[in-house]
Amino acid sequence: MKNPIFVCGYPRSGTTLLRALLGAHSQITLANGPELLLGLHRAGYGFSDVISPLARRRVLDTLREIPLCRRHLERLDTEVIRGILEHPVEMSFWDMYE
Repeated sequence: MKNPIFVCGYPRSGTTLLRALLGAHSQITLANGPELLLGLHRAGYGFSDVISPLARRRVLDTLREIPLCRRHLERLDTEVIRGILEHPVEMSFWDMYE
């Protein structure tokens, strides 16, 4: 994710429609940020932490326990997941989030 964009809005303001329209585009990936942050926190990591190569499988397993995170992971190409698991050095919290 090179240039993330955060869309926020009040209930009933059209954010769900905007999300549906953006999600239909083949070059746009949507993620529910709060759920991904919650999953990383549940796995025991904070904003300034690094995640070792050995810990990444546990982090992904924890994310799969959260329904919205699981749906996001299921949409990722298997090469992306493999790249996360096989990346040889520690990743920052934010690298893992992206």
